[in-house]
Amino acid sequence: MSWRALGAGLVTLGFVLACAGRVEGDLTVDGEKFSAMTCHSGAPQGFTGVDLVSTDEAKVRVAVQPDGQAQVWYFEPGSTVGTDLGVCGTASVTEQNSEINGVKNVMGTADLSCSGAKTVAGFAAFENCH
Repeated sequence: MSWRALGAGLVTLGFVLACAGRVEGDLTVDGEKFSAMTCHSGAPQGFTGVDLVSTDEAKVRVAVQPDGQAQVWYFEPGSTVGTDLGVCGTASVTEQNSEINGVKNVMGTADLSCSGAKTVAGFAAFENCH
């Protein structure tokens, strides 16, 4: 392998890592830490908000209403049907300048306190969600 090819590969890897969705915070589901590994914009599914995805592929979906309230669903790992937890917190989402496949990356925050069939609570900050 040439140095040029290696350099191009490293630049590409750096670009991919820099554009990866990132989530930080202290969310819990039923009292257990929700280890969010990435996030996805809700735009392709037709809502303003994000899906926060855990290492076991469970999802916390946060849809931001026009008044800043958060409508929340919890999806068990591998499930396509979520549990509606209702309006139970606040959230904000802002489009970023970057886009992938025609979808603008988003960033924002969610502060949740949901109870019912599942308890989802805590704060999350996210960016580069596409």
